Amino acid sequence: MTLALILIIWSSTGISVDKINAAFHALGIEPGAEGSPGLQPGGQPLQPGEERRTLCRTRIASFHFPDGRSIVEEKQGPRLEWLAEERQKDARGEETVLRRELSYIEMEKWLSRHCQYVVRPADATEASGLAIAPLVRVSFVDRSELSFGRAGEWIGEMEQGAFKGGRFKSPDLMAALDELKVLAQWLSPTPAPAPSSGAAEAPR
Repeated sequence: MTLALILIIWSSTGISVDKINAAFHALGIEPGAEGSPGLQPGGQPLQPGEERRTLCRTRIASFHFPDGRSIVEEKQGPRLEWLAEERQKDARGEETVLRRELSYIEMEKWLSRHCQYVVRPADATEASGLAIAPLVRVSFVDRSELSFGRAGEWIGEMEQGAFKGGRFKSPDLMAALDELKVLAQWLSPTPAPAPSSGAAEAPR
């Protein structure tokens, strides 16, 4: 229904891209990126100093973590599959790749929720002099890549082992990566908070 509404607006005379984006905003939807057509929920309003950025610059093909584990989308016969990959070495040092199929629907839901993420950029005096560790490398279907590194609480896009551009904090992106690891069964889900002692007992 949402898509039908957008198409109706698009077909109207004199409609501009700005008006289409305004229609997305009115529906609580973000425009998204090329190849990932904008049906990501806008989420809560941005707080002062926050920005919304796009992870899905085009269709994501794989995620690669610094410990050697990966999540990749592959074509298997007539169907596409998302696979979790782990590399293990035996006593002789020979490497074996263990692969496990993930729920395709759950992975697509993850993409729909997290193709955009909220950040708070650092100012010029913040996050200087900290060692940078790789966080995740994202590969796209057009063979381009986007790498993130982490220095303390700060994150940034990386190029040749150094931050490229400004650094930022993003609990939103970090939570999304943890959720991805839960889908891959590398991380246990965060338990739901226990009810407070003052909560009323449910009727029997």
